[in-house]
Amino acid sequence: MNGEAPLRVWREHRDLSVEALAERAGVPAGTVAEIEGGRLEGPLPVFVALAGALGIDAEDLLPWPQDDA
Repeated sequence: MNGEAPLRVWREHRDLSVEALAERAGVPAGTVAEIEGGRLEGPLPVFVALAGALGIDAEDLLPWPQDDA
């Protein structure tokens, strides 16, 4: 995914703005932006709420392994 945050990729795939996802998940939009920007790892309940709002499993929001090759 070219180093992009899984949360951003899923949010864009679902055609949601940061604000719309935040509202659906019941978390502040700033939290979503901080997680997407890699500045916040976020507590597990936040990831569960975001995953639920996106219709995915929370583990789908974990960072993808990077190929070092």
